[in-house]
Order: sequence, then C-alpha cells, then structure tokens
Amino acid sequence: MVAQSFSFPRMSHLAIFVLITLILMVNIPIPSHVVQAQTSDYTVEWGDPGLAITTGSRAIFPSLAFDNNNNAHIVFVDEDGRFFYINNIGGSFSAPQQIDSADGTDRNPFFSLAISGSTLHFVYSLVREDFQIYYRQATINGATPAWSDRQRISELSGDRKAFAPELVVDEGGNAHITWIDDSCGDEYNVFYRLRAANGTLSGISAPRGICDEFQNRPQITLTGNGTPHIAFQAGTDIYYARLEGSSWVGRNVSESSFNSSNGTIATDGTAIYVAWGEGIASGNHDIRFRRSQDGGQNWSNIIALADSPQFSQFPDATWSPTTQRVYITWQDNTGGNLDIWYSEFDPATDITTQARQLINLNGDSTLPSIGVSANTAGIAWQDRVGGEPTIYYLSGQMEGGCSGTLELEGGAEATNKTELSGVVTPQGCAPDQMQISVDEPPDSDTPRVPYASNITVPITDASCESTTVYVQLFEDGSTGTAASDSITVDNSVTAQVRVSNPYSSNLPPTYTPPTLADVALQQGGFVGATDGSDGYTRDRLIYLGINDTGDCSGLARFSVPESIDSAISNGGFQSAIPLPGEGSIGMREFHVIVTDEANNESIFPSADTKFQIIYDPADTDPSPTVTDTLGLPILADGGTVAGDTVNSIIRTFTFDGINVTDNLYGQNGENLGPGQQFWGVWMANSRVDNDQDNPEMEWTAVRVPTPGVSFSVEWNIFTGLGYGPDLTQTGDYFIYIRFLDGAGNPSEGFLKTQVRLEPGYTVPTVHLPAIQR
Repeated sequence: MVAQSFSFPRMSHLAIFVLITLILMVNIPIPSHVVQAQTSDYTVEWGDPGLAITTGSRAIFPSLAFDNNNNAHIVFVDEDGRFFYINNIGGSFSAPQQIDSADGTDRNPFFSLAISGSTLHFVYSLVREDFQIYYRQATINGATPAWSDRQRISELSGDRKAFAPELVVDEGGNAHITWIDDSCGDEYNVFYRLRAANGTLSGISAPRGICDEFQNRPQITLTGNGTPHIAFQAGTDIYYARLEGSSWVGRNVSESSFNSSNGTIATDGTAIYVAWGEGIASGNHDIRFRRSQDGGQNWSNIIALADSPQFSQFPDATWSPTTQRVYITWQDNTGGNLDIWYSEFDPATDITTQARQLINLNGDSTLPSIGVSANTAGIAWQDRVGGEPTIYYLSGQMEGGCSGTLELEGGAEATNKTELSGVVTPQGCAPDQMQISVDEPPDSDTPRVPYASNITVPITDASCESTTVYVQLFEDGSTGTAASDSITVDNSVTAQVRVSNPYSSNLPPTYTPPTLADVALQQGGFVGATDGSDGYTRDRLIYLGINDTGDCSGLARFSVPESIDSAISNGGFQSAIPLPGEGSIGMREFHVIVTDEANNESIFPSADTKFQIIYDPADTDPSPTVTDTLGLPILADGGTVAGDTVNSIIRTFTFDGINVTDNLYGQNGENLGPGQQFWGVWMANSRVDNDQDNPEMEWTAVRVPTPGVSFSVEWNIFTGLGYGPDLTQTGDYFIYIRFLDGAGNPSEGFLKTQVRLEPGYTVPTVHLPAIQR
C-alpha cells in the first residue's frame, strides 16, 4: 500500500495546466499540494506490537489521551455499557476504574477522553438510559482519580436521542463538545456546545443545520486562535465547519461521488488536516487525506493514504509538535484480518510516508485511537486475537524535536536560595522559544518566552522539598522532550546538638570516651572517674554530639570557635573535642555553628544563648612547672561507712558523718553547701587490707542523687574482681571509697570498710548499682 500523488479528479493533464496558469494570472492563492513519498523515513520507533491491558468481559471503543508526563490514559466500555478508565502512570497499566455506566452499548464509539494540564475530561452518551450527553472531569491522581458528578450537556426531550460525542479542551480548561442528535427532525444532525472551565454552558449551535440530512461522527479540534473546527459526515460527504464569531462557516472537503464517512481532524495550530474513509465499492474502502494551510479557507488536493482494493476505514489523526508531523492510523484488511496501519505526513516537505502495517495479530484489530506526548506516540485499539474483543496498546518513541539539558545551581544537590539559577544546553537545535515550569511539566497553559541559555526560576513554599524545574525548548514550533533537573530547596538547619562531660555515663552507647591514661591527670596512681555531672569536665575536652533530625539537604559541617572545625558524615557527629578557650578554670561559654549541604547556617543553642560547661581540673595551676591538687574534693575526717551483714554479694553500705568540700562543684547551680559538695562516690573492692593505692584495682563511680551527711548505696562486692557468679569466694572483702566532684575528680582521702561472705552466700542478678539515701 503506497500513498498516491495528489491530483485533481476527472481532469486531463492539459486542463490542469490551463487551470493553474489562469490562477497564476489572476493572482488567486493556489491550494497547497501534498506529494507521494518515495522513501520517506518514519519519525516513530514503535515497540513490540500489542500489549493486552484488559481482560475479562468484552472491552471495546478505546479513547486514548496523553498527559504532559508521557503517560497514556484510556477510557473504554464493556459489553454491559460500563465505562472504565486506566493509565500507565506507574509504568504499567492500572486496574480498570469504573467511571459510570450506560447500561448498554452502541454500534459506534459513544464517548471521548481529553486531557488539559492535569485534568481529565470525559464526555459520553447514556445510550441505554436517557440518551443524553454528559460530561465529567477528574484530576490526574494515580490509578483512581476522583471523578466529578455528571453534568448534562445535551437538552433533549421525549424520545429524542444523542450519540457520538467528541471534545477538545482549550488552554483555559474550556471543553468544546460536539455530538449528534435528532432534536430537529427524523435525521441526526451535528451540534456544538462550550462547557466553560467554571461549569457554565453556552448555547447549542448546529455547524450545518440541515435537519433532513443525516450527519454522523463529528470530530473536533482547536487552532491556536481558539477557533473550533469540526469534520463530520454529512449525507455521503465529509463536511468541514469552523466557528467564526457566532456563525459556522463550512464546505464539503471530500468532494467525491462515493460514500465518505468516519472523518478525523487535526491541527498544528494553524493548518487543518482531515482524513476519512472513502467507500469505492462493496468491500473496497480507501483512506483519503487533505489539508488547509490557512485554517480551513483553502484546501489542497486529495490523496489516498490507503488505496488497495481492500477495506480501509476508521482513520484517526493527531499532530505532533515534537516531530512537526501528522500521524494517521486506521484499520485495514489487506492480507486477511483487519489490522492497524499507519502513515505520517510532513507539512514542511508535503510528503506522506508509505502506509505501514503496525499490527498483524491473529484476530481483527479495529477502531484505533492515536495520541502523542512530547516524545511518545501511542495507539489503542480493540482486538479479537483472543476471541472476545479486548483493548490493546502500542507505544513508540518519537525522533526529532528540539530538546536539551538543564543544570540547576551548577549541579548542586541542594540550595537555600529562593530563586534558582540554571543553564540550558540545547542538543542539535537552535531554540527560539522556551517554556519553564516548576514541579509539573509544561502544558498548553505554560507561557512561551524567548529562549535564553541562563535562566532564573523563583521558588515559593518549597522548604525541605525536592523541586524539579522543567524547560521545554522550541525551534520554529518544533519541540522534543522537556529538559529537567531537580534540587532540594532547604531554608534552615534541622539538627540536635548536645555538649557534655566527655566521661558522663549518660552519653550514647556508640560514643567512645577518651582514653583516661592519655588525657586525665593522675593523682596518687589513680585517674578520674568515668562518670560525672554533664556540666563539668576535668580535662580540656568536652563531648560534642550533633544529630541530623530531618535536615532535607543533610548536615555538612560544624565549627566551635576556639576549638574545632570539622565535616559531618553519615548524618551526625559525636566525639570528644578540645575545650574551647584558654586554660583558665571555671565556666566556659561557647556556640556550636552547624552548616548543612544547602549552606544554611544555624547557631546552637541559639544566637543569644551559649552552651556552658565548667572546666574543673585537679591541678588548678596552669603553669607547666607547678602542680597542685586544689581541684580535688576534700574529705574531712570523722566520716564512717559500714556494710550490712546480709550473706550476699549485694550489700547496702551506709555512710554517716560525711563532710566533703570542693573548689567548684556545688557552687554553680547545684546549691550544695560546705560538707555536701560531692557528686558521688568512687568504690573499689579488694581481698587485701591497705590496698587503696593499688593501681590495678578497678574503681567504679556511683552517683549519690542527694549528697548529705548520711546516705546509703547498694554495692556488689564482686565488682572488679572477675569472680562472676562464683559461690566459692568466701572470706573477707575490703571496700575502699573516695568521693567525686562533678568533673569526676576523686578525693585523696578515702574510707574503708570490711565485710565477710560465709558459705551459702547468694549471687543475685543485678544490672546497675542501685543508690539509696
């Protein structure tokens, strides 16, 4: 099957020559001509033929439309008249969603789907209910959008009936709807009505208005100036009409003595393209095609896209802004079964491609519906390859068009800017216009602006969100796939910062405290305790913990003035860092400054408040030549300690007459008077008397919640001895106790007591030392 050259029917070559000469002489515009393709290339690389997307009951009459994200949306009807909707937003077609029911079907399609922006528009006839035309819409949202209630479009009374609705939607969201009904007589006529985006309806008009003429299957499109154009069967012709003001202007475009039917219409915004089925003889139908370059005023000659002696019918046409071509598909029984065929028309060269068979399955493939997006073409049809009709779909990638790349903020993953900068790089084209949109691809409502390689895009309400910018490029009206880039817009740091004693037992278990022998001042062979008050440190170290608590760009680094500046990895930081400031003892105040990947900076705990920690070393003299122990707590004489006589490794030790003073602890918010200035006790066990200076002895800090003259603690006399649950360790135990300040400094003075385990002692399970007053 090869497309024919355009010619003027029933005229000799001489007559044609004379006619053209006369036209030129009187300066009348010549209708444009379309010539036969020789070896024209196709611009769509189609995929594997036919993927079944519905199963179960008979499914017929697919209506296909694409959104701006290259997703296909299809409405079809089953044998019971139930309308179903599906899409492939998730990568494959969703389960059918029922929209409505007509309680039956018709011989021809009786509904249509269109998309504008993110809105689905659906018009249909309730062919077995009240035979009226209805409209519904829904916002694209996954597989199951929420459809609006029915809105009646036709206004029939009595036993009048309406069929074959079609619609197109303009940039303002207004639906232009056409259909046939028999309201003006015994024959069906075509009617038109506008449903505005706000739901109001215009009056009803008739594009031809000949009540005794049978009219059928109107198809509608809109040119760039908003004018509706309709092609439909009128008697045995294909009639074209456009709305100028409040009046319809039209003409016969098939101009044939044969039976012309099932027209289709498309536009590139200015030119009009019409195809239809031409009944040459019984069982012999061709597909005819012609165009008007000036919006329907003048028309080209007619060619046959399919002209074999076989049955070709039900063409459907669409315009691709990407490839600047018209795509036409139809059903054809060349070779036996009815299959899906396809051709392209290039207005720039007046060339049509050779007709191409796209589908060749083992059943009849009929009623194709074609649609395009920026870079995808698709065809849906009904097929009997499995016996009963079901809906099949075929997609292809389009070539050509003007496309490119976009890079935001130099390729950064995050930014704190409210106005993004981007660089657009065209690929293989010289764009003259562009569309820019945020988070949704451009659509017909997105304004076109002159092309620029450097763009700025304002961002609003995008805190802690990934923002995608799209750029659609155009060269002489041709466009390709939209370029896009995403970046996280992050306006603030979201983090938690903690400062503490580097030896505190309250720190996270994943934290490793400093090695005592390396950093702690040793006194009499003993190092400080591995615990203490969070607000103190005895070394020139503090604990710093920084946690990402949901910063959308991620934490990058931190700085502590007069201490450290470091990167943050894996969402957090925890370590002992140098104590800010110089070596003087007492209160230290400082900020922690945290920066995220978007270069947001936040001061912790706040710009007006600083962290506080008290530097309380054992040696209070910073001179390297002088060493003192004035920072150690002082235990006064006279205190006693005694353990109970329970025959168990867990004993209660009671303290009395305790008097401890410290140079700093108790005087910085703890409100501890002289004699009570201690944080807790440091205890160790031995089997040897007078063993208090043994460097191998293991000392353990036990906090005393309320320091005072008298208190009690519970203590395991096996701690540090390595006995485990051994029941053979009878005999005497010597318990040594020193007193700790908040920094974990131990007193030089100590207490000692002795207890004894007799045979049969108990070894209860304990997890933590318990403290009693």
